[in-house]
Amino acid sequence: MLDSLSTLAWMAGITNRLKLGTSVTVLPGRNPLLLAKQLATIDRLSGGRMLPAVGLGREDPKELEALGVAKHLRGRLMDETLLLVKRFLAEDHVTHDGEFYHVSDLSLRPKPAQKKMSLWVGGRGEAALRRTGRLGDGWLPAYVSPAEVADGRERIAEYSSRAGRQIDSGHFGVIISYHLEKDVGPEYLEAVRARRPNLSLEEYTALGGTEVLTRLMERYIEAGASKFVLYPLAEPRDWSRELGLLSEEILTVMQN
Repeated sequence: MLDSLSTLAWMAGITNRLKLGTSVTVLPGRNPLLLAKQLATIDRLSGGRMLPAVGLGREDPKELEALGVAKHLRGRLMDETLLLVKRFLAEDHVTHDGEFYHVSDLSLRPKPAQKKMSLWVGGRGEAALRRTGRLGDGWLPAYVSPAEVADGRERIAEYSSRAGRQIDSGHFGVIISYHLEKDVGPEYLEAVRARRPNLSLEEYTALGGTEVLTRLMERYIEAGASKFVLYPLAEPRDWSRELGLLSEEILTVMQN
């Protein structure tokens, strides 16, 4: 796949209204100052349209080795990186003495066009829920059932309350894998099943037409989600037709 932030910078130049986001940018292994600079730059160039989401990433030993990230440290590294990115985007004269990063009286300029850029957090485990409540501005999990979304919202509300903060009720979303035809290659299905081997595929994946996707989205909406990232399991045969169906039928559900 292409690098997400480079691609979003290109997208910013050929669009006027689209929100520009990631789902999700893996934080461990990224320098918080350089990442904040990239986000602020794209936000300025796009007129304030960045809506990034960040996450811990997969437990891929080769990837962690290449990034120089120890598996047992990546959770703490993500927390510190996320905190610093948020501070660089919002504050001047940042001083921080942490476990991984040390900065003294550092300011990032220019700041984003948005007065406050929201950073959503992915993940479905307890640590991810706790991280979202303490540091995130929204939640964007993948491979979760509607019931898990409802439970996750409650847990995040508890953690955010303990941290003396509140997350906007409209800042809860879901990444949904879908395929508008019933027949999709077994390699795609196996890759999705491997993420949640003990959960029925129908609980978090829509296979077979917009009506199946609509019903699943309605269940997520009832659970408290209001933002969705639709992830096609396979390359559509006709992107124009695919996007047309989604805009005509799925947006109608969201607007109602």
